[in-house]
Amino acid sequence: MTVVKRTLNSVGVLLVILAGISCSAVKERRVFEAPVAYTEAQTATLPELVELVNQRYSGVDSLTVAKFQVEFTGGSIEDGYLEKYRQAKGYLVAEAPGSIFVNILNPLTSSSVLVMAARDERFQIWIPSRNQFVTGRTDVEPDEENPVYNVRPSHILEGILIEPVPLDGASYKYYLEEEQDSQYKYYVLGVLRLQEGSPVLELVRKVWIERSRMEIRRQQYYHGGVVSSQIRYGTAFPAGEKQVASTVAIERPIERYTITFQIDPEGVRLNRELRADAFQVKQPAGSELVVVEDRLKK
Repeated sequence: MTVVKRTLNSVGVLLVILAGISCSAVKERRVFEAPVAYTEAQTATLPELVELVNQRYSGVDSLTVAKFQVEFTGGSIEDGYLEKYRQAKGYLVAEAPGSIFVNILNPLTSSSVLVMAARDERFQIWIPSRNQFVTGRTDVEPDEENPVYNVRPSHILEGILIEPVPLDGASYKYYLEEEQDSQYKYYVLGVLRLQEGSPVLELVRKVWIERSRMEIRRQQYYHGGVVSSQIRYGTAFPAGEKQVASTVAIERPIERYTITFQIDPEGVRLNRELRADAFQVKQPAGSELVVVEDRLKK
């Protein structure tokens, strides 16, 4: 009985000590207002988000941007360096599913710094400063030491023309999750592809939708479980019945570069009829021809 009484007394003393410590402890309390976008976050179901992507952003047959500003950064943390090139201007034309023409101009002289095009599974890139004309298949993996030579028209096309969420339930599945950062709340729409003849589902894409404005702000493409392309979008503006982002920043981790387009809304046109030769770059006379497939064989 005495032992039990001593135990109870010890417990009581310990509780009194802990209570005293908690009362005398210095507390830090921060008071702040929740971000506006948090309080204005809207709700939507998974089918509604799929419809948002497919109706408001996808389904563009052709896109013409008469004026943009572009910045290019090469290198990576792994490489131990980052090189930021001077901001330039230019224009582009894109057509679904896989055609694009981009002309990047010197901001002072308006002469071409880089011209690239892709159509029918082949691309051409004209680099005047090196007097080189590079061509090859669009599915050939770039692996150049200089990140500038790793740019492919298909990388830009992937960010400029937003693909629809596939509705083929036999081959694709999708899911929904929620994320947030210090300013915004997001719905993240994930797209999974069922590998043929296998029960394995492969993550191929994530679409981040900011919830206060219900706009696409980010896309991530995956290849073999690794992020192959990370695309960030600025605030959207209306172009006909569709939405077009004011800024498109395309980061290619494997190819070690980021290219950012700031789009002038006044020069944007959708679904215009385009010439058949609009997506070709002819090799200039006297330029060095570089065939990507031939270089890989060496």
